[in-house]
Amino acid sequence: MRKSVILYYPKIRYFPEYKFFWTPLSLLAISRLLKNNYEIIIIDGNIEKDYSKVIEDNLPHCVCVGISTMTGGGQILDAIKFAQIIKNINKNIPIVWGGPHPTSLPNECIKHDLIDVVVRGQGEITFKEVVNSLAEKGPLDKISGVTYKIDGKIIHNIDRPIFDINALPDMPWELVEVENYIRNDVTVNTRTINFVSSYGCPYSCRFCYEVVAYKRRWTGLKAERILNELSALIDKYNINGVKFYDANFFVNPPRIKEFCEGIIKRELKIKWAASAHPRDLIRLKNDFSLIKKSGCTRILIGAESGSPEILKFIDKKVTVEEILEVARLCHEFQIIGSFTFIVGFPINVDEEVKKTSNLIAIIRRDYPEHEIRVHLWAPYPGTELYPIALKKGFKPPKTLEEWANYEYYKPQTPWINERLIKIMEYTFQWNLKSGGTQL
Repeated sequence: MRKSVILYYPKIRYFPEYKFFWTPLSLLAISRLLKNNYEIIIIDGNIEKDYSKVIEDNLPHCVCVGISTMTGGGQILDAIKFAQIIKNINKNIPIVWGGPHPTSLPNECIKHDLIDVVVRGQGEITFKEVVNSLAEKGPLDKISGVTYKIDGKIIHNIDRPIFDINALPDMPWELVEVENYIRNDVTVNTRTINFVSSYGCPYSCRFCYEVVAYKRRWTGLKAERILNELSALIDKYNINGVKFYDANFFVNPPRIKEFCEGIIKRELKIKWAASAHPRDLIRLKNDFSLIKKSGCTRILIGAESGSPEILKFIDKKVTVEEILEVARLCHEFQIIGSFTFIVGFPINVDEEVKKTSNLIAIIRRDYPEHEIRVHLWAPYPGTELYPIALKKGFKPPKTLEEWANYEYYKPQTPWINERLIKIMEYTFQWNLKSGGTQL
């Protein structure tokens, strides 16, 4: 029997009514360089309620257990719970954590008794090397991008540079029950699935995790590769919609044009949605007709603020005028713009709320089909704004368990007081209990 690797995607705890979950692409991604040599067992805590039999059958010949977790959404608590279950059965099984939270706080994570290795940043090659080394009882000292401990001493190996994802195989969709992740998305289509075509982002937004993980680098699949993978998904799973979960899908204009032209040329019956920085859409303004014709139904747009001062402070590299121009472009070509805003940065909050609400009012008045989402800023470890928040009195969580309850829709900073919360609730029709607002 081949050695196995158990991969766990922790349960996401947003709201009780949250019933739909997307494919755990992070686990599929790290599986693609391992599946030919190891038995890969993926357990999704959002889907599988009782996985005791799976663990019982596979743990005896398991090389290690990998867990991918973000900071909020309750995933950390479920990740700890799963790690404890594994250690209770066999305390010698190495447990490897990766994903946004371990990448941002590797030192804090590796201190936990239930974590043996942390994979930082882009994980496909790093995790493969970790698994191979653990399988041979070898050392980790030559593996870039890992944090680990020996006899209580914490060791951080050098970072692994971001690499071209075109060098990687296709996602091994066969490792999960794909039907569990196909959903009727009202903004895309009746059989929609999630997909990642790129990693990273070239912008330098001072609040953003992508800068921490990818150091302003971006790598994307070639258009032909995306089209081939989507064609296979259509043929095998009868999907008719795709949500690109890239941080910034529209970085490379030639890639976008080739992708859109390819959908039309191949006559792919598919609708799609993706995320964008407003300035990238401005660069593509002459191609919006093509983008629409190829099936784009919705674009998630990081507007962040209606205050020019805040946009400069967070280094967003966009103007209020450009945000309005993008809203106009989407309206003209009948693409829904989903504009996200963040309030509560550590300067001039009252003025920020006023100017952001004014911009939102203009978008809602002139382009009522567009969506507006408003979130509270939560300082994210490793970002440029994080030390500023600390200086202004922000008290970060001290333990992994405390980080599990760290959310962007809950007030996390001392300058967001009761008076401001009442103003925000009134201005943005904010319901904190339901997780923020969508206007």
